[in-house]
Amino acid sequence: MKARPEYVWEKFFQEPRELIWRMWTDAALFSAWYGPNVETVVHEMRAEKGGVAHIEMKWGDSASQYQKFEYLEVQPQQKLIWLQSATDSEWNSLYTSNWPKILLATLDFHKEAGKDCLHFTWSPYGDASDMEIDNFKKARLDMDAGWKAALALFDEVLKNSLTVVEL
Repeated sequence: MKARPEYVWEKFFQEPRELIWRMWTDAALFSAWYGPNVETVVHEMRAEKGGVAHIEMKWGDSASQYQKFEYLEVQPQQKLIWLQSATDSEWNSLYTSNWPKILLATLDFHKEAGKDCLHFTWSPYGDASDMEIDNFKKARLDMDAGWKAALALFDEVLKNSLTVVEL
């Protein structure tokens, strides 16, 4: 079995940590930025240990992609850890032979050089095959493009939320 690669990004922020946390755990805020260039529908979001999120990303009326988050650890404004998988429309995990069935996602809030920082990691989880791990490793450049677009939208929603969301 190959070593598990990680996909990592960090983001520094000046906004209140509570609002940054809510961008990840409040369904209305999350759906406003997650999945750029698609309509993101959060069918359920219980960001608590043992809770789940059911997320649908819609491309018009013709296609949807479904995801499930299973929350393993929730420390408000400190750490959020979940297992993420692609699902069918009934929230049953899907499996393809070329991509890890489950990804482990960790979002860590911390101080770095006196600034608030988000540190995000994704990695294959469970019994991923060597081929799945290799494909994950190869896809990291594409992940950069997707997360860059998502985080640009995150910043826009965050800026607009500062004026309308009561903390």
